[in-house]
Amino acid sequence: RPPALREAVGGPAARAVLWLERAQDRGSAPATQGGWRMGGSEARANDRRATAWALLALDAARQAGLSVKEAGMERGAQYMLAALKSQDADPQQAGGFSVDAEGLAVESVSAMGGWVQARLGAGRDRLSLTQRWLAQHGPTWAGPNYFYANFFRVRALKFAERDSKEYRRANDRLRSQ
Repeated sequence: RPPALREAVGGPAARAVLWLERAQDRGSAPATQGGWRMGGSEARANDRRATAWALLALDAARQAGLSVKEAGMERGAQYMLAALKSQDADPQQAGGFSVDAEGLAVESVSAMGGWVQARLGAGRDRLSLTQRWLAQHGPTWAGPNYFYANFFRVRALKFAERDSKEYRRANDRLRSQ
């Protein structure tokens, strides 16, 4: 919080926000509008993992008092929520998020989508479905996306309900793993 530190960090952080806002897909295709790509403009398709991390960075910048375009945050949240399965032939899958174009695991995308719902308020009306999905599909020590999934899982559950049973259960399970 010292003024000299705020000044030293403020400029680069503001440039990072500007870069993220410029890198966001502004196309008109509903399936991709609002997302970000891993690797920037060289990547083939928008990616929900890149989008979740971009939204997390922009949310942190906003909390630090930097100017962030709300319209971009809303477009990014809508891109994430497009993968939500409100209904599914298998009732146990309702509330999860479908697999990303880049093949990101359902668990990771669901945890990231849950964080978007809980933290950014987008799709909050369907958050209980995602909470239930996250509770039914608890953390397992497996896969290359374990850390991504559970970083967002605990945040999704914590922001959804500060002291929920699901949050405590997931946290305890992660500590034991």
